[in-house]
Amino acid sequence: MILLMDLSSSRPRYRQIYDQVVEAVAVGRLAPGGRLPTVRRLAADLSVNLHTVRRAYGMLAGAGLISLERHNGARVLAALPPSPEVGAWFSTQLRQLVAEGLARGLSPDRMTALSRQAVVGLCQSQS
Repeated sequence: MILLMDLSSSRPRYRQIYDQVVEAVAVGRLAPGGRLPTVRRLAADLSVNLHTVRRAYGMLAGAGLISLERHNGARVLAALPPSPEVGAWFSTQLRQLVAEGLARGLSPDRMTALSRQAVVGLCQSQS
């Protein structure tokens, strides 16, 4: 698994790690049961603090995407069928993203087109 840090981004490094692992799981580059690098290994590879990787891994575990085991490291979990809670979470996240887009001047039509491109792009990556 290759992760890249955008050092010029205002996005925190732990969030960059989280986002890239989520996308890798979503498109199948990381399969259920797949192992993630150890915290130390990934921190060294990315030249970031151990706590940065620990925070990202903790968020991934909290989201139910990976399991963290003391001596076995981090593994990707199998996807569960969506629950009503996941739907509510997604709706909340989407609402906030739409609000930010509107606040930054994006039109509803542009946001719809961008959303469709993202969904289609990720779904095509799964194939």
